[in-house]
Amino acid sequence: MQMLAVILDILKIIGIILLCIIAALLIIILLVLFCPWRYCVDVKKEEKLTGKAAVSWLLVLLRAEVIYQGAVNLRIRVLGIPIYDKLKREAKAAERQEKAAAKQQKKEAGTKDKKRSDGEEQTVQPDIAAASVEEDELTENTLSENASPKKESTIKDSGKDTKKGKSRHKKVWWEFPQYFFELLMGWAEKLLEMLLNLPELIEGPTERLEKKIASVIGKAEYYTKLFRKKGSQWVIDYLKLRIFKILKHIRPRNARIDLYYAADDPAKVADMMAYYGMALPWLPKHTNFTAELGEPRLEGSIRIKGRVCLIVLLWHGLAIWLNKKVKTFLKLFKEGQKI
Repeated sequence: MQMLAVILDILKIIGIILLCIIAALLIIILLVLFCPWRYCVDVKKEEKLTGKAAVSWLLVLLRAEVIYQGAVNLRIRVLGIPIYDKLKREAKAAERQEKAAAKQQKKEAGTKDKKRSDGEEQTVQPDIAAASVEEDELTENTLSENASPKKESTIKDSGKDTKKGKSRHKKVWWEFPQYFFELLMGWAEKLLEMLLNLPELIEGPTERLEKKIASVIGKAEYYTKLFRKKGSQWVIDYLKLRIFKILKHIRPRNARIDLYYAADDPAKVADMMAYYGMALPWLPKHTNFTAELGEPRLEGSIRIKGRVCLIVLLWHGLAIWLNKKVKTFLKLFKEGQKI
């Protein structure tokens, strides 16, 4: 009985630990889905272009930043503590490589010094047999030098003979009409061969072109029939509605744009003001634009803030993916690409 009680107590403890782990995982999943992910984009242009894009979750718990200041840097922080910095890692890796290269150079220098010292310590004594071998080689070289002019002369003579053989038949002025006629006949024969083989040459590309045109026409007819159906129109409207809701949720909640433009030509300034007037209905509320005469330059800053809940994206994504009509429409749409 005591053993059973002990085993039950151990199982109870294990069950409590497992329940705590499952509860913690559920809490983390719910926080990731329902707690909003905040994003911020800040771009400035004065002398140089600088930019910063950040994504944060649960205020300071998790923050990822992409910073551009002549080079792109990625930083990740957890509870304000940096756990990843791209530029610092690259700098450390470069330092390690430099140290490794310096160590290798020292090793190579040490091995070279050892070899030199070993070479200086070894004394080379002259050998009589080696000297006699050198004398024999010298005599052989002299004999070969004496014999080589004859060989060269024979080679030169043979070269002259070949040149004479090539230049034996010189063209005379009265033979040029015959040569020109032969050349024309050769060109005519080549042209006739090309004309005879022309149908075979054209046949391959024309067949491919006909197949492509037929496939394009077939696809166009297939898609026109598909989009004219009542069910496909309902699917298109449904997708438009869902995508519009996703974009509405993602759009920035706060945006501010400040732009300054200067030019030495009044026509350019007027054009820029006209463009600003045309784009004004689509720009955020807090948008300031000034254009004036002066030294040509363009400065400004753009700051955008917003938030995204992953549960909203997941909800709309599942609604699109699990809809039977959408699935059938996508299958029919993919089948049209096989035509």
